[in-house]
This record gives sequence, structure tokens and C-alpha cells, in this order.
Amino acid sequence: MVNILRDNKYFSASILLYMRYIFIVLSLCIYPLMMVGQSSNSLKGNLTTPRGKEIPFANITLHSQGSEEILQGTVSDEWGAFCFQGLVEGYYSIQAFFVGFEPFKLDSVLVISGVNDLKTLQMKRKATRLEEVTVVSEKSAVENHPGKVVYNIGTGTNAGENALDVFKNIPSLGLDMDDNVTMKGTKATILIDGVESDLADMLDQLPSDVIASIEVISNPSAKYDSKNGGGVINIKLKEDRISGYNHKYNVGYGWPERYTLTGGSGINSGKWNVGISASLKGEPKEDDRITDRTIFTDQGNKYLHQEQHKLRDQKTFFMRGNAKYRFSKKSNASFQVLYQHKNAPQTVRYTSSSFNNDSVLYNYTDNLREEENRSDLLEFKVGWNKVFNQLDDHRLMVQTKYSTSNPLLDYVRTTQPLNPDSHVALPNYSQEVRAGDDVNRSGIIKVDYERPLNEQWKLELGAQLNLRHFEQDKRSDKTNYNAPNDIKNENYSEVNFKFDEIKPGVYAVLNGAKGKYNFSLGLRLESNYLNQYLYDLDSTITNTIITYSPSFLIEKKIDKNYTMGLSYTRREKVPNYKQLNPISLSFGGYYRNSGNPNLQSQQTQSLDFHHHLTYKKTTISGSVFVRHISHLIGTYYTFTEEEGHIITNSTVENLGSMMNLGVEIASSLPWGKFVFRPSVISYYKILDGEKLSHSLDKEEMYLMAKLSSSYHVNKKLSFQLSGNYDGADISAQGRRLAYYFINWSTKYKVMNNKGAIQLKVNDVFDSYDYKKVINQRQDQINHQYYNPLAQYVYLAFSYRFSTMKKK
Repeated sequence: MVNILRDNKYFSASILLYMRYIFIVLSLCIYPLMMVGQSSNSLKGNLTTPRGKEIPFANITLHSQGSEEILQGTVSDEWGAFCFQGLVEGYYSIQAFFVGFEPFKLDSVLVISGVNDLKTLQMKRKATRLEEVTVVSEKSAVENHPGKVVYNIGTGTNAGENALDVFKNIPSLGLDMDDNVTMKGTKATILIDGVESDLADMLDQLPSDVIASIEVISNPSAKYDSKNGGGVINIKLKEDRISGYNHKYNVGYGWPERYTLTGGSGINSGKWNVGISASLKGEPKEDDRITDRTIFTDQGNKYLHQEQHKLRDQKTFFMRGNAKYRFSKKSNASFQVLYQHKNAPQTVRYTSSSFNNDSVLYNYTDNLREEENRSDLLEFKVGWNKVFNQLDDHRLMVQTKYSTSNPLLDYVRTTQPLNPDSHVALPNYSQEVRAGDDVNRSGIIKVDYERPLNEQWKLELGAQLNLRHFEQDKRSDKTNYNAPNDIKNENYSEVNFKFDEIKPGVYAVLNGAKGKYNFSLGLRLESNYLNQYLYDLDSTITNTIITYSPSFLIEKKIDKNYTMGLSYTRREKVPNYKQLNPISLSFGGYYRNSGNPNLQSQQTQSLDFHHHLTYKKTTISGSVFVRHISHLIGTYYTFTEEEGHIITNSTVENLGSMMNLGVEIASSLPWGKFVFRPSVISYYKILDGEKLSHSLDKEEMYLMAKLSSSYHVNKKLSFQLSGNYDGADISAQGRRLAYYFINWSTKYKVMNNKGAIQLKVNDVFDSYDYKKVINQRQDQINHQYYNPLAQYVYLAFSYRFSTMKKK
């Protein structure tokens, strides 16, 4: 029995200590509010049709009386309400615009001290109305908000078949050596509609058609649960908000063979908003890999050469159903169900050649691994939203989510020794079989409350409870066939355990404005309770880890075009059950792996100085940032000798620290019919730690550059060209060398703009290949060359139609 439960007195004392921190922070923040008072003036109103129907998402601008210069701009909410704040007393004019309506203008609007209410403003429909119109999004491709940048999908700048394709075109997002999505050099936390989802681990299976926008939050406030310690990426799924119905269908085929079939329908009528979408996708994933390994021993160096070909025939079915019911203008409930089925059998064939110190071939094998890889994911989500005032800034939001999945990854690996000279198969061979089941269930309850304290300050409070249950029953057996009548069975490993996690958390964030300044100050407190039970050993492992995450943001609006700010956040990445499991598992007899129950949380501190400039249709944004990671979690290798054999022992340890110091610049530059969107991120990375391999590169200047350009020949025909360069990077594993790729696409609208034909060429120059140097172990260095089959041609046709009912 292994028990690592923290003492109850210590646990209670820690809770009290952190609650004191929250009380002190809130006290210091709220006191100045009492001194500020109600000094800001505001102007609000509602847009409706002559029949009294609300007009949502209309563009509204505020001007000084007699001037066309825009002082402020906003968009009416779902119920047609709008509000301008921070006004001085005097006369103004208001203009409003919306598709299908006459432009609206109201002059001589007097603003006095306090809240000024225009009540209802009516917009008239244009004289010519169509029975059926296509609703076109007027949103810009990129929107800048305090503390985050929003990339709207569907504008042509973020084209792609799935979420991972979309991410590749977004500045500051990259991939590390394990293909994890990173932000400014650290692994990002991915949320879907503000909460965790198991779909975040399958981004290549999430169709881009269901994505409305991507929120990139470099330094997340205490409101967000950032389990990986870095920034947060929030994927917002689409929601039909215009009265009427819409349908969209898409069919595509590519070479090498791949296909996509998608369809979706939505209806918004009365108090109900209902939608359903589905997609069927098939695509092969194929790559070649060459590995050259040098093994250092007391008897001299040994060498291994491996050539591998991998083919995965992946087919995925994805379905999403969503509904929203409006109890009133200020209260609604939402429902969503997601289902995904993936079947991706994989075949891996590789040859291994082993050489001694004199470069003489002494072992040559042919290896075949056949995998059965499939999973079913089912996710339910229910939400409730209540607004308590006309300005839509006093609200309560409740979200619950439940998901279940049963991933399966079984394989049979056959190793056939060959004669080193003639390459003829020898009579002996071995076969390893791995089989078993996984069960993964999770649930989330999330409550967010926002309340204005006065015209300038708002308090956000929230609580979240995460629950997870995971079971694994795996067995790996190996059989050696030395001769027809000489068969030896070996059982290398058996894993049979269950894992439960309970993670409650609370947060408080204070947001405010004073003149040209915006402020945000927050604190998040979480307790992580992890319990593992190993059936075979009748052993229980329990860990309780308490974390706290402060956040700070200050922004100043220099003028109507330029904003600059400073933000800070501290996050902790709690070790998972595999990393905490102290039970040693043996693989192949000479390799043993175990976790570490004494592992500390990985801490990330981030400081960003950012700016955003807008001039007409040109935008430029950037930041200078520092990110420091302490208690870096990674694999640590030691070596022992047993009965003449070298045993490799790998454990999970806190290896040391990492720091990134860099700069990022991104812009959108329209020029005639062209739009260029370049972005560059560069930082100096430093690794430090006694447990890091001595042969690792500890310092590196990293550079990533992206350029997306589009050209609109006319209203029907457009072209897009995008290129990515990802420079050399280092990690606790080793070094990845630079690579680049270029994609090209064209789109032509047909059938009165209801249909579109798109042609895409991915990896035009077949350049998406790269090299890695893996030298995290002291006894060996691996040089690996990857050549994935990323080049393909894809032709697609889409058709959509919608109606907008009269208000």
C-alpha cells in the first residue's frame, strides 16, 4: 500500500491561507471603487423593426454632432440592445446599419450626467425584398479585445478542412516535437465553448465548418482553467441567430484518395433555435522515417539503422446537434450533443540493422506492426444563461458537460530475423500481442457570475468542478518461435488500474475602466485530488495538490486607433496519473518505466507587453514577452546492470527550468484587391537543469514566420496562397530542425453565390519534411528524418441557402 495523502491539518491551513489571499486582493481592489463613484456617462437603446421585432447584430456608430468622425462603434446584442459608455456631456448623433434595412440616423442626441436611455429606435426595411437571401457575415477576419484576439472563421483567411488546419494559419500558434499545439513556446490549453472537451485531443477530426471563431488568449485571466500552464485557445462553435432556416452541403474528393461529405441544417423560429450537422471523412496518413542511432557502451559504440513506412487508413464520422430555447429576452437554455466515431487501422513496417563498433552488421530484422485503432466519443452539454439588466453586463451562466469514450489501441508486432549477408529469413521469429480496453468518463459543472459594481467596474466570480474516471486493462504477451517445436511464451507487462480525479476550483476577477485605462485583476484557487487503484497489487496511490493562479492586465487606449497594455499570469500544470504512478512496468525485459509520486507541479509565469494599431483597414499587433517554466516535467533515464544485461530505467522527474524571451508581430495589410497577413514570432530559449542530458543543446534562437495572402479577382473568383516557416527548436528531448510548406487554393462562386467550387493544393513543393536529434538519454543519440505524405490535391463543391424571415 502506497499512501501519499497530505495531512488534513496542512490541507485546511492551506485552504485558509489562500482564502485570505483572495479576501485581501478583493479588499484592495474594491476599496478604490468606493472612491471612484458614478462618474461615467452612458447612452443606451434598442433597435427594432416597425412591427416591434428586435434587430440583432446591427452595426451602430456614435459621432459628435455635425461630424462624420466615428467616436465609438458597437454591435447590437441578440435582443437589439446597444450601449455606449465613457461619454462626456454634450450633443451626439447615432447611425445604424443592417443588411436589408435602410440606414438609420438620429441627430441632436443630448447626453447628460448618468445613464441616458433612447428607448426604442425603429429601422425601416428597404423597398425591395427578396423571398430568399443569403446571410453574409460582415465581421472582420481579426478582432482585438482586452486580453485576447479573436479570429473569425469563414472569411477566407483561415481556410482548412479541420481545426488543426485552421490553427496552422493563426499567428503565434505552433507545434512542438510531440505535435502539441503551442503558444509562444509552451503547450496551450484548448477549450471548446469555454470548457474542456475530449475533442481537444482530436483537432484533426473537428470539421472547420462547425467553427465560428478562435479566441487566442496569450495570458489568460484567472477566469480560465489552464491545465497545461500556458495560454488558452477557445474554439467557439457556430450558432444560428437570424430568424429563418439555413442549409449547407459539401462534397469533396482529393488525390491521393481522400473524401469529405458534410451537411448541416438549422432553423431559428420563435423561441427555438435548432441545428444539426454531420460529416463523413476519409483520409490516409502516410509517412516514411529513417532513424540512425548511436549507442555508447564501455565496450565501444554500437549503431542502429532503421527504415520505416507507416500507413494509416483513417475514417471519421462526426455529428453535432444543438438547440437553444429562449424563456424571455434575458433568459435562455442551450443543449448540445456531440458524437464522433473514428476507425484508423494502421500498418507499420520497418527494417532494423545493428552494427558493432567496427561497423560490422551483426543483426538484421524485418518488423511488422498491425494496429487496430478506433474510438467512440459521446458528449452532452447543457447551459443556462440569465441576464439581469438592460446593458447585458449583469448575468449568471451555468454549464454542465458529460462525456464518455472507449478508445481501443490493440496491435500485433512480428519480428523476423534475417541473415545479415543474404537477407533470407531465419527459422526463428517472435510475436508480441497487446490487447485490452480503456474507459474514459468526465464531467464538468461550471458557474460564472458577472455583476457591475458601478459604471466603470465589474466583478466576475465563478466556481468549477471537474470530475474524471479512467480505467485501463491492458495485457502484452510475447511468444518466441525458436523452432517448430520450441515455443517460449513470455508475459512482459500487465496494466490493470482505475483512476479518479476530483478538481474543484473558484476564481474572482475584477475588471474596470478609468478614462483611457482598462484594468483586470484576478485570482484562481484549485484543489486537485487524484486517486489510483492498481488491482494486481491491491495498492492505492492518493495525491492532493493545491494550486493558485493570479492574473493582472492593464491596457491604455492611446487614441481611437492604438491600444497598448501589460499582462501577467502564473499557472501550474498538475502531473497526470501516468506521471504519478510509482509502479514499475517492464517492456521487453530490458526497459522499465515508472512515474513519480513526489512530482511537483510545473509552474509557468508569463509577462506580456502588447499593442494593437488600427488604421483604416490595416491592423498591426504585437508583443514582447517573457515566459519562465520551473519544475519542468520530463523523462529522466538511469542505467543499471543485471546478470550481464544493461537495464534502462525511465522515470518522470522535475528536470529543471525553461525560459523564452521574445517578440511577436502580426498584421493585416489590404492593398487593392490583395490582402496580406504576415506574422513573425521569435524568441530566445534557455534550458537549465542538472537532470537534463549533458549532450542537449541548452540555448536556441527560434523563429516562426507565416504569410497568408488573398486576391479577389471579382465577387465570384478569389485565390489564396499561404506559407509557413518553422525554424529550429529545442526541448528536453532534443532538437528539431527547420521546415517549411506552402499551400494554394482558389474559390469560384456559382449558382447566384449559393454554391462554390474550391480547388486546393496542399504542400505545393512537397517540402514538409524535417529532421530531429533526440538526445535526452545519456547513452545514445538518435538522428531521425521524417517525410510525411502531406502533398495532395483536393476539389470540393459546397452549396448553401438560407432565408431571413421578416421581423
